[in-house]
Amino acid sequence: MTDLVVHFEEFLHLAGLGHDKALIAWGGFYFRRGDSPYGEWRIVDDEELSAVAPSPRGETIGASSEPFGRATVEVSRDGRVVAQAETDEHNHVWVSGLEPDTEYRYRVLVDGRPWGEGELRDWSVEAATLVSAGGRYDNRFRTFPSVDADVPVTFAVLGDFGVGIVDGRLDGARQLLIARALERAVD
Repeated sequence: MTDLVVHFEEFLHLAGLGHDKALIAWGGFYFRRGDSPYGEWRIVDDEELSAVAPSPRGETIGASSEPFGRATVEVSRDGRVVAQAETDEHNHVWVSGLEPDTEYRYRVLVDGRPWGEGELRDWSVEAATLVSAGGRYDNRFRTFPSVDADVPVTFAVLGDFGVGIVDGRLDGARQLLIARALERAVD
């Protein structure tokens, strides 16, 4: 393949949470211009990664995916870093030493570069390209209360609630109505 046009869409994931720790994960999806029935761009399957990835890769997501580089996860409170963890073996890390029932912000640096801080993109069938999704990650979480705390429990459960592409329905809302409703409920 020559002159491939490739886009790498980074993602972040708060994969686990406790009263004194958080599991933060990161990864990404490669897209390439090609022969897709859905338009000009298509997602690159794992078996095709060697043709587009900068280093030989078998996977870009999941617990067994090759690391993207040396990663540092910083967790902050009131603008001050209070905990961090590093790895060059995985694309996830537990950050421990956190206070119960406390709100934190986090960021991931891979080889010193912020990960997932750019504007999010969706895949538009009509435009046959990746388009701005109009948002960025809001990297915050609240740890669970202490295991011996007597507090009411509030939680939300959600599953796969959309296709993640602009397909013409609801004037291209891209599940934004659902996402905004969830965001308001969480806030």
